[in-house]
Amino acid sequence: MSDYRLGSGGSVIRASDGAVIPPDPGNRDYAAFQGWQAQGGTPDPAPAASAVPGQITNFQARAQMIADGNFDAVNKTIEGSGNATAIAAWDYANVFLRSSPFIAMLMGNTPYSTDALVDALFENASKIT
Repeated sequence: MSDYRLGSGGSVIRASDGAVIPPDPGNRDYAAFQGWQAQGGTPDPAPAASAVPGQITNFQARAQMIADGNFDAVNKTIEGSGNATAIAAWDYANVFLRSSPFIAMLMGNTPYSTDALVDALFENASKIT
């Protein structure tokens, strides 16, 4: 494993803390990366593009949560959150975007507590028609 990994759009990700460093020569972290490269350092390649869908329908999400045995826990968490926006999204949204704050909220408080579990939810739900 290298000290750095290539990211998207020319960015670099520092392994020690996961910091995303923009490709800006004026940025001291990017300058440190360039110095490291000049001394023979080779960054790890960027990860392969994700196959995780960017969105799923509300129906697909709910159907997959039922299949996973997690619907009741998720429903209870959202309905009990007191967050009117989250409750409205849960009840009325046509689609859920993987990158939305609503999905990030799910990660902290439900059985879908990690990126990997949410990604699996989106991958599996996207196959439901």
